Amino acid sequence: MFRPAERVETRLRAALTGPSGSGKTWTALVLAKGLGGKWALIDTENGSAALYADRFTFDVCQLDPPYTVDKYIEAMKAASDGGYMGMIVDSASHQWSGEGGILDRKEKLDARGGNSFTNWGQLTPEHERFRAAILRPRIHLIATMRSKVAYVLEEDKRGKQVPRKVGMAPIQREGMDYEFDLVLDLDIKHQALASKDRTGLFSPTIPFAPTEETGKQIIAWLRTGKSLIRAWVEEQVGNPALSNAGALRTWWAKVKPKVREKATYDDFARIAAYIEAEISKAAAPASDSAAPAEGHQQPTA
Repeated sequence: MFRPAERVETRLRAALTGPSGSGKTWTALVLAKGLGGKWALIDTENGSAALYADRFTFDVCQLDPPYTVDKYIEAMKAASDGGYMGMIVDSASHQWSGEGGILDRKEKLDARGGNSFTNWGQLTPEHERFRAAILRPRIHLIATMRSKVAYVLEEDKRGKQVPRKVGMAPIQREGMDYEFDLVLDLDIKHQALASKDRTGLFSPTIPFAPTEETGKQIIAWLRTGKSLIRAWVEEQVGNPALSNAGALRTWWAKVKPKVREKATYDDFARIAAYIEAEISKAAAPASDSAAPAEGHQQPTA
């Protein structure tokens, strides 16, 4: 039932929060470039991402009102199944507070009468589907979220009180940060602070400007531990199939269609290369014994 915990490479779940002008879209694209591969972007910000099309290469899907959960999920599934390395959801706030979003529909339900608590009961399961959709894709995901905007008065170099716009809590339902491994809060100067960081790469007190190199650092961390491809193959195949080339080749021929449905183009290439290497290894004269292939010993109970 229990077995030793093991670190396995994983997929990124990151959120970028900040007020208007903090550079959320730009930062998402910069990180995506560092992470590598082909990316899809779901745009609810009136096509603002296309302004950067001369500096970054990505495919875009424009979402228009009403910003329903079903629209988001449909676009996210298309990105997950579309052979992309990752997707950017820009922005996730519209699902909550945009036209046709959860809050907008809640207000309309309340206006019709009835119990406010009961009305929430109709919408909460829908929002939970959106949260689940963030975790479901087998590709990297970066979501941007607007922050509630407030102004504070600060003293400038001449001693005068001047207003400064700052970002507050993200415009999303409370607790949304639980779904992400990394949350970077951006300010109007495009500086980021990590309010949540499972990678251990960033300081919660020292601001920094995210760059392409930041994305490279993140992908290196994600790929530490046991290969995701190897772990997946071990789980799907089982050790007996790895004991000889014929059994492995038979399994691979059967499972390829399923892999195409679930894996990104990058995953599929890595899986194919891995399987073919294992087949060659098992078929080699030095590997004609009945013992499992190297690295695939029979697991203990």
